[in-house]
Amino acid sequence: MSCGYLKYLEVDTFHLRYYPDTTSCKQDAREGFVWGCMFIKSSFSQALLLRAVALVRDDISGSARFARESEIQVWLDMSYHQIAHTLKRDISAAFDNFTKDLMEECKIESRLFMPPMTFEAVYGSSRPSFTDFAAPGVLLTIVFFLAVGLTATALIIERLDGLLNRAYVAGVTPSEILLSHVLTQFIIMVGQTILALIFMIAVFEVDCIGSMALVISITLLQGLCGMCFGFVISAVCSQERNAIQLALGSFYPAILLSGVMWPLEAMPVSLRYVSLLFPITQATRSLRSVMLRGWGITWPRVYWGYVSTCIWIIIFLIISLLAVKFRRS
Repeated sequence: MSCGYLKYLEVDTFHLRYYPDTTSCKQDAREGFVWGCMFIKSSFSQALLLRAVALVRDDISGSARFARESEIQVWLDMSYHQIAHTLKRDISAAFDNFTKDLMEECKIESRLFMPPMTFEAVYGSSRPSFTDFAAPGVLLTIVFFLAVGLTATALIIERLDGLLNRAYVAGVTPSEILLSHVLTQFIIMVGQTILALIFMIAVFEVDCIGSMALVISITLLQGLCGMCFGFVISAVCSQERNAIQLALGSFYPAILLSGVMWPLEAMPVSLRYVSLLFPITQATRSLRSVMLRGWGITWPRVYWGYVSTCIWIIIFLIISLLAVKFRRS
Protein backbone atom coordinates (compact mmCIF):
# COMPACT_ATOMS: atom_id res chain seq x y z
CA MET A 1 0.00 0.00 0.00
CA SER A 2 2.77 2.44 0.87
CA CYS A 3 4.54 1.77 -2.43
CA GLY A 4 1.27 2.41 -4.25
CA TYR A 5 0.80 5.69 -2.43
CA LEU A 6 4.35 6.84 -3.18
CA LYS A 7 3.71 6.34 -6.89
CA TYR A 8 0.99 9.00 -6.63
CA LEU A 9 3.58 11.38 -5.20
CA GLU A 10 6.20 10.61 -7.85
CA VAL A 11 3.92 11.59 -10.73
CA ASP A 12 3.50 15.06 -9.23
CA THR A 13 6.17 17.64 -8.35
CA PHE A 14 7.96 15.46 -5.81
CA HIS A 15 11.48 14.06 -6.02
CA LEU A 16 11.64 11.27 -3.45
CA ARG A 17 14.80 10.19 -1.64
CA TYR A 18 14.74 7.07 0.53
CA TYR A 19 16.46 6.87 3.94
CA PRO A 20 17.14 3.91 6.25
CA ASP A 21 15.76 5.78 9.28
CA THR A 22 14.02 9.00 10.27
CA THR A 23 17.08 10.36 12.09
CA SER A 24 19.19 10.72 8.95
CA CYS A 25 16.25 12.15 7.02
CA LYS A 26 15.54 14.79 9.69
CA GLN A 27 19.23 15.67 9.77
CA ASP A 28 19.20 16.33 6.01
CA ALA A 29 16.07 18.44 6.46
CA ARG A 30 17.78 20.52 9.16
CA GLU A 31 20.77 21.04 6.88
CA GLY A 32 18.56 22.08 3.97
CA PHE A 33 19.13 19.11 1.65
CA VAL A 34 15.44 18.09 1.61
CA TRP A 35 12.19 19.96 2.23
CA GLY A 36 10.75 17.40 4.60
CA CYS A 37 10.52 13.81 5.81
CA MET A 38 7.78 11.21 5.62
CA PHE A 39 7.61 8.06 7.76
CA ILE A 40 5.29 5.17 6.91
CA LYS A 41 5.04 2.31 9.43
CA SER A 42 5.68 -1.28 8.38
CA SER A 43 2.13 -2.19 9.41
CA PHE A 44 0.63 0.50 7.20
CA SER A 45 -0.90 -1.80 4.56
CA GLN A 46 -2.57 -4.19 6.98
CA ALA A 47 -3.73 -1.40 9.29
CA LEU A 48 -5.22 0.59 6.42
CA LEU A 49 -7.27 -2.38 5.22
CA LEU A 50 -8.42 -3.26 8.73
CA ARG A 51 -9.34 0.37 9.30
CA ALA A 52 -11.49 0.29 6.16
CA VAL A 53 -13.18 -2.92 7.28
CA ALA A 54 -13.80 -1.48 10.76
CA LEU A 55 -15.41 1.60 9.26
CA VAL A 56 -17.67 -0.50 7.08
CA ARG A 57 -18.73 -2.55 10.11
CA ASP A 58 -19.22 0.57 12.28
CA ASP A 59 -16.52 -0.67 14.66
CA ILE A 60 -15.52 2.70 16.18
CA SER A 61 -12.94 1.35 18.67
CA GLY A 62 -11.26 -0.84 16.06
CA SER A 63 -11.25 2.02 13.54
CA ALA A 64 -9.53 4.32 16.07
CA ARG A 65 -6.91 1.69 16.89
CA PHE A 66 -6.08 0.96 13.27
CA ALA A 67 -6.10 4.70 12.48
CA ARG A 68 -3.01 5.14 14.65
CA GLU A 69 -1.22 2.27 12.91
CA SER A 70 -2.12 3.52 9.43
CA GLU A 71 -1.01 7.07 10.19
CA ILE A 72 1.68 8.66 7.98
CA GLN A 73 3.99 11.04 9.83
CA VAL A 74 5.31 14.05 7.92
CA TRP A 75 7.88 16.63 9.05
CA LEU A 76 8.23 19.71 6.84
CA ASP A 77 10.53 22.70 6.70
CA MET A 78 7.94 25.36 7.54
CA SER A 79 10.37 28.27 7.25
CA TYR A 80 9.51 28.57 3.53
CA HIS A 81 5.75 28.98 3.76
CA GLN A 82 4.84 28.79 0.09
CA ILE A 83 6.74 25.55 -0.56
CA ALA A 84 5.57 23.98 2.71
CA HIS A 85 1.95 24.90 1.94
CA THR A 86 2.24 23.39 -1.55
CA LEU A 87 3.79 20.21 -0.17
CA LYS A 88 1.02 19.79 2.43
CA ARG A 89 -1.65 20.33 -0.20
CA ASP A 90 -0.15 17.90 -2.71
CA ILE A 91 0.61 15.22 -0.11
CA SER A 92 -3.02 15.30 1.07
CA ALA A 93 -4.37 15.37 -2.49
CA ALA A 94 -2.19 12.40 -3.49
CA PHE A 95 -3.46 10.37 -0.53
CA ASP A 96 -7.08 11.23 -1.34
CA ASN A 97 -6.59 10.05 -4.93
CA PHE A 98 -4.79 6.91 -3.76
CA THR A 99 -7.56 6.05 -1.27
CA LYS A 100 -10.29 6.69 -3.82
CA ASP A 101 -8.71 4.42 -6.45
CA LEU A 102 -7.96 1.73 -3.85
CA MET A 103 -11.54 1.63 -2.61
CA GLU A 104 -12.88 1.45 -6.14
CA GLU A 105 -10.64 -1.56 -6.83
CA CYS A 106 -11.92 -3.22 -3.64
CA LYS A 107 -15.56 -2.50 -4.62
CA ILE A 108 -16.03 -0.28 -1.55
CA GLU A 109 -17.79 3.05 -1.58
CA SER A 110 -14.89 5.52 -1.64
CA ARG A 111 -16.92 8.36 -0.08
CA LEU A 112 -16.87 6.51 3.23
CA PHE A 113 -13.18 7.33 3.63
CA MET A 114 -13.09 10.79 2.11
CA PRO A 115 -13.48 14.04 4.12
CA PRO A 116 -17.18 14.94 4.54
CA MET A 117 -16.89 17.96 2.27
CA THR A 118 -16.05 18.76 -1.33
CA PHE A 119 -14.37 21.85 -2.74
CA GLU A 120 -15.06 23.28 -6.17
CA ALA A 121 -13.79 26.51 -7.69
CA VAL A 122 -16.21 29.33 -8.47
CA TYR A 123 -13.38 31.22 -10.15
CA GLY A 124 -9.88 30.05 -10.92
CA SER A 125 -8.45 26.56 -10.61
CA SER A 126 -9.07 23.93 -7.94
CA ARG A 127 -5.29 24.01 -7.45
CA PRO A 128 -4.62 27.75 -7.22
CA SER A 129 -1.21 29.18 -7.96
CA PHE A 130 0.34 32.09 -6.10
CA THR A 131 1.78 33.21 -9.43
CA ASP A 132 -1.69 33.80 -10.85
CA PHE A 133 -2.66 35.79 -7.75
CA ALA A 134 0.45 37.99 -7.72
CA ALA A 135 0.95 38.41 -11.49
CA PRO A 136 -1.60 41.24 -12.05
CA GLY A 137 -0.15 43.35 -9.23
CA VAL A 138 3.44 42.63 -10.24
CA LEU A 139 2.66 43.60 -13.85
CA LEU A 140 1.14 46.94 -12.82
CA THR A 141 3.98 47.63 -10.39
CA ILE A 142 6.59 46.99 -13.10
CA VAL A 143 4.78 49.16 -15.66
CA PHE A 144 4.14 51.93 -13.12
CA PHE A 145 7.72 52.25 -11.91
CA LEU A 146 9.25 51.81 -15.37
CA ALA A 147 7.18 54.84 -16.33
CA VAL A 148 8.35 56.66 -13.20
CA GLY A 149 11.91 56.04 -14.30
CA LEU A 150 11.19 57.61 -17.68
CA THR A 151 10.09 60.97 -16.29
CA ALA A 152 11.56 61.23 -12.78
CA THR A 153 14.58 63.20 -14.00
CA ALA A 154 13.24 64.73 -17.24
CA LEU A 155 12.52 68.22 -15.92
CA ILE A 156 15.56 68.18 -13.62
CA ILE A 157 17.96 67.60 -16.54
CA GLU A 158 16.30 70.33 -18.61
CA ARG A 159 16.41 72.71 -15.66
CA LEU A 160 20.10 72.06 -14.98
CA ASP A 161 20.98 72.42 -18.67
CA GLY A 162 19.07 75.69 -18.94
CA LEU A 163 16.58 74.36 -21.47
CA LEU A 164 13.57 75.27 -19.37
CA ASN A 165 14.60 78.92 -19.16
CA ARG A 166 15.09 79.03 -22.94
CA ALA A 167 11.62 77.55 -23.43
CA TYR A 168 10.09 80.13 -21.09
CA VAL A 169 11.83 82.98 -22.91
CA ALA A 170 10.49 81.62 -26.21
CA GLY A 171 6.97 81.85 -24.81
CA VAL A 172 6.35 78.17 -24.02
CA THR A 173 4.01 77.65 -21.06
CA PRO A 174 4.53 75.04 -18.27
CA SER A 175 1.43 73.14 -19.39
CA GLU A 176 2.83 72.87 -22.93
CA ILE A 177 6.13 71.57 -21.58
CA LEU A 178 4.37 68.87 -19.55
CA LEU A 179 2.18 67.94 -22.51
CA SER A 180 5.20 67.55 -24.79
CA HIS A 181 6.88 65.24 -22.30
CA VAL A 182 3.71 63.20 -21.85
CA LEU A 183 3.30 62.69 -25.60
CA THR A 184 6.92 61.73 -26.26
CA GLN A 185 7.42 59.50 -23.22
CA PHE A 186 4.03 57.81 -23.72
CA ILE A 187 5.30 56.14 -26.90
CA ILE A 188 8.20 54.56 -25.01
CA MET A 189 5.87 53.53 -22.19
CA VAL A 190 3.55 51.77 -24.65
CA GLY A 191 6.51 49.69 -25.90
CA GLN A 192 7.44 48.76 -22.33
CA THR A 193 3.85 47.76 -21.58
CA ILE A 194 3.58 45.56 -24.67
CA LEU A 195 6.79 43.74 -23.75
CA ALA A 196 5.61 43.22 -20.17
CA LEU A 197 2.27 41.80 -21.33
CA ILE A 198 3.92 39.49 -23.87
CA PHE A 199 6.27 38.06 -21.26
CA MET A 200 3.52 37.64 -18.66
CA ILE A 201 0.92 35.95 -20.88
CA ALA A 202 2.97 34.26 -23.63
CA VAL A 203 6.23 33.38 -21.84
CA PHE A 204 5.14 32.81 -18.21
CA GLU A 205 1.66 31.61 -19.32
CA VAL A 206 -0.32 33.45 -16.65
CA ASP A 207 -4.03 32.68 -16.96
CA CYS A 208 -6.26 35.41 -18.37
CA ILE A 209 -9.93 34.56 -18.88
CA GLY A 210 -11.14 38.14 -19.19
CA SER A 211 -11.03 40.73 -21.94
CA MET A 212 -7.55 41.53 -23.22
CA ALA A 213 -8.79 45.01 -24.14
CA LEU A 214 -9.49 45.70 -20.47
CA VAL A 215 -6.13 44.25 -19.44
CA ILE A 216 -4.25 46.42 -21.95
CA SER A 217 -6.21 49.58 -21.17
CA ILE A 218 -5.79 49.41 -17.37
CA THR A 219 -2.10 48.62 -17.82
CA LEU A 220 -1.59 51.60 -20.13
CA LEU A 221 -3.46 53.87 -17.72
CA GLN A 222 -1.21 52.72 -14.89
CA GLY A 223 1.82 53.46 -17.05
CA LEU A 224 0.48 56.95 -17.71
CA CYS A 225 -0.15 57.35 -13.98
CA GLY A 226 3.46 56.35 -13.29
CA MET A 227 4.67 58.94 -15.80
CA CYS A 228 2.65 61.64 -14.07
CA PHE A 229 4.04 60.59 -10.70
CA GLY A 230 7.50 60.83 -12.22
CA PHE A 231 6.72 64.39 -13.30
CA VAL A 232 5.79 65.21 -9.69
CA ILE A 233 9.16 63.91 -8.51
CA SER A 234 10.95 65.74 -11.31
CA ALA A 235 9.16 69.01 -10.56
CA VAL A 236 9.68 68.86 -6.79
CA CYS A 237 13.29 67.68 -6.61
CA SER A 238 16.30 69.84 -7.51
CA GLN A 239 18.92 67.11 -7.92
CA GLU A 240 18.88 63.82 -9.79
CA ARG A 241 20.01 61.82 -6.77
CA ASN A 242 17.09 63.17 -4.72
CA ALA A 243 14.64 62.18 -7.45
CA ILE A 244 16.10 58.67 -7.68
CA GLN A 245 15.95 58.23 -3.91
CA LEU A 246 12.32 59.39 -3.81
CA ALA A 247 11.34 57.08 -6.66
CA LEU A 248 13.05 54.07 -5.06
CA GLY A 249 11.64 54.92 -1.65
CA SER A 250 8.09 54.92 -2.99
CA PHE A 251 8.54 51.49 -4.59
CA TYR A 252 8.62 49.42 -1.39
CA PRO A 253 5.46 50.82 0.25
CA ALA A 254 3.66 50.45 -3.08
CA ILE A 255 4.50 46.77 -3.56
CA LEU A 256 3.94 45.90 0.12
CA LEU A 257 0.73 47.82 0.80
CA SER A 258 -1.08 47.79 -2.55
CA GLY A 259 -2.43 44.27 -2.33
CA VAL A 260 0.19 42.89 -4.71
CA MET A 261 1.57 40.29 -2.29
CA TRP A 262 -0.41 40.96 0.88
CA PRO A 263 -4.21 40.83 0.32
CA LEU A 264 -6.12 43.85 1.56
CA GLU A 265 -8.54 41.55 3.41
CA ALA A 266 -5.65 40.29 5.57
CA MET A 267 -4.52 43.78 6.62
CA PRO A 268 -5.59 45.55 9.82
CA VAL A 269 -8.53 47.85 9.20
CA SER A 270 -6.54 51.04 9.76
CA LEU A 271 -3.79 49.92 7.40
CA ARG A 272 -6.36 48.93 4.81
CA TYR A 273 -7.56 52.52 4.53
CA VAL A 274 -3.97 53.65 4.03
CA SER A 275 -3.53 51.01 1.33
CA LEU A 276 -6.52 52.29 -0.60
CA LEU A 277 -4.75 55.65 -1.01
CA PHE A 278 -2.03 54.14 -3.22
CA PRO A 279 -2.60 54.55 -6.98
CA ILE A 280 -1.85 50.86 -7.70
CA THR A 281 -4.26 49.34 -5.16
CA GLN A 282 -7.60 49.69 -6.92
CA ALA A 283 -6.02 48.99 -10.31
CA THR A 284 -4.53 45.74 -8.98
CA ARG A 285 -7.91 44.57 -7.70
CA SER A 286 -9.47 45.56 -11.02
CA LEU A 287 -6.91 43.72 -13.16
CA ARG A 288 -7.04 40.64 -10.92
CA SER A 289 -10.83 40.52 -11.29
CA VAL A 290 -10.55 40.76 -15.08
CA MET A 291 -7.80 38.16 -15.47
CA LEU A 292 -8.89 35.57 -12.90
CA ARG A 293 -12.67 36.08 -12.77
CA GLY A 294 -13.44 37.28 -16.27
CA TRP A 295 -15.41 40.28 -15.01
CA GLY A 296 -16.31 43.14 -17.33
CA ILE A 297 -16.22 46.90 -17.01
CA THR A 298 -19.73 46.97 -15.48
CA TRP A 299 -18.51 45.34 -12.24
CA PRO A 300 -17.77 47.95 -9.51
CA ARG A 301 -14.45 46.40 -8.56
CA VAL A 302 -13.34 46.67 -12.21
CA TYR A 303 -14.42 50.18 -13.10
CA TRP A 304 -13.22 51.58 -9.76
CA GLY A 305 -9.71 50.65 -10.89
CA TYR A 306 -10.15 52.90 -13.92
CA VAL A 307 -11.75 55.69 -11.90
CA SER A 308 -9.03 55.61 -9.24
CA THR A 309 -6.24 55.61 -11.84
CA CYS A 310 -7.74 58.56 -13.75
CA ILE A 311 -8.19 60.55 -10.53
CA TRP A 312 -4.55 59.97 -9.60
CA ILE A 313 -3.42 61.00 -13.10
CA ILE A 314 -5.28 64.30 -12.75
CA ILE A 315 -3.93 64.86 -9.22
CA PHE A 316 -0.34 64.20 -10.28
CA LEU A 317 -0.64 66.47 -13.33
CA ILE A 318 -2.07 69.31 -11.23
CA ILE A 319 0.70 68.96 -8.64
CA SER A 320 3.34 68.87 -11.39
CA LEU A 321 1.92 71.94 -13.10
CA LEU A 322 1.73 73.91 -9.84
CA ALA A 323 5.29 72.88 -8.89
CA VAL A 324 6.66 73.93 -12.31
CA LYS A 325 4.88 77.28 -12.14
CA PHE A 326 6.10 77.84 -8.58
CA ARG A 327 9.71 77.14 -9.54
CA ARG A 328 9.40 79.41 -12.57
CA SER A 329 8.27 82.30 -10.40
